[in-house]
Amino acid sequence: MGNEIGILEAPDTDVIDDDITEDMIADLFAPAETMSAATHDAATHDDDHGSDDFLITIDLNSATPAFEQIRSQLDGLIRVGLLEAGASMPPMRGLAKQFGVSLGTVQHAYEELESSGLIITSPGRPARVAEGKRLPCDVLAAIECLAVAAQQKNVDLGDTQNVLGAMWQMKR
Repeated sequence: MGNEIGILEAPDTDVIDDDITEDMIADLFAPAETMSAATHDAATHDDDHGSDDFLITIDLNSATPAFEQIRSQLDGLIRVGLLEAGASMPPMRGLAKQFGVSLGTVQHAYEELESSGLIITSPGRPARVAEGKRLPCDVLAAIECLAVAAQQKNVDLGDTQNVLGAMWQMKR
């Protein structure tokens, strides 16, 4: 059986590499054209480089509301550690301008992130990433294995999420 992971078996933690790089994680969240440049600086506003580009994209034609697309991608960047604990969040006005959405849309996303405990906001100060929200390396590695295997087998993302949710419930 080698290094194969059976259904409903936990992965062998000796097989999982704890040294997941930011580039590997960013590749999971970046569109294909930005994968080669996926770095921490590209994930956040970087004044040194004068860039207002972020490693998130939104599709204004999607059935998923723009605020939810922004919220879910920032959530992912926080949980994989590309937006590190204590780091300033991308400026709301900059995101609104970049994506051609209203400031209220981005504010809604930030309110959702704050209510889930991922960011901390205070009046007159930039929003900051909350402490302790990055997932453990072994969990990130297992998720990466799942994502790669599902993509290689052309399994739909929605189907993968549904199966993962069902397995989660079975293990409770």
